[in-house]
Amino acid sequence: MREFFLLIVEDDPDDQLILREALRESSWKPRSSYYSDGERALGFLRNLLEPGSEHEPLPDLILLDLKLPRLDGKEILRDLKGDPGLRRIPVVAMSTSQLEEDIDQSYELGAAAFLVKPDSFTGWVKVFRSLAGFWEDCVFLPLRNPSGKDAYGI
Repeated sequence: MREFFLLIVEDDPDDQLILREALRESSWKPRSSYYSDGERALGFLRNLLEPGSEHEPLPDLILLDLKLPRLDGKEILRDLKGDPGLRRIPVVAMSTSQLEEDIDQSYELGAAAFLVKPDSFTGWVKVFRSLAGFWEDCVFLPLRNPSGKDAYGI
């Protein structure tokens, strides 16, 4: 069984801290990386597609805040889903917003789900337990790299 890789793109340092602690408390132990800047997150992902980077897997799931500096989450989602090497990565758009426009646009741009950010630590623990139960235990994910090899070169 492969190690699950979760990429979280969240610009608020306090929210990042809450997410890290809630993930730890949830008992879900994916490999995780955090980016606070959309441009850096896209750069990281695109570097994984470079020749010689096949030993480094693509994420199995991306949690993407919609309200980010420089490139907002919708622009990132558009770029991800427009890139043949990255479009198969499931993305959960997340926001404090419950605006129908944000929800509709996220799905239009290819989000697998839209998550309204919980307003409590306990809420985030529940979210991570649910994500683990669904994305790691129920869903069959595609191979991580477009080369047809998974993270272990198989």
